[in-house]
Amino acid sequence: MAFPDRLFHDLLYRPLGNPLVSQLLGAFWDVYHQLRDQLGTPDEPPADVAKRHRDIYTAVQAGDKTAAVFAHFDGVRNRLARLHSR
Repeated sequence: MAFPDRLFHDLLYRPLGNPLVSQLLGAFWDVYHQLRDQLGTPDEPPADVAKRHRDIYTAVQAGDKTAAVFAHFDGVRNRLARLHSR
C-alpha cells in the first residue's frame, strides 16, 4: 500500500509548488520505510485507510488545516503507540 499512499500525498501537496515540502515528504517516506519493520504492519482494514485518506482530502478541500494534519498522521501515530506498548 505504500506506493499508492505516497502518490496520494505527493499529488496532494504538488499544487503548492514548494520544493521544501517535496523534500520533507521525501525525507518522511525514507525514514518511514527504514522503520517499517519496527513499526509493524498496519492493522487497519483497507476501508479504514481509504476513509482516512478521504478525510484528509475533505479537510484540505474545506481548508481545515488542523483536521488535515491530524488525519495525515493517525495511522502512523497508532502504529507507534502499538510499538511503545509492547
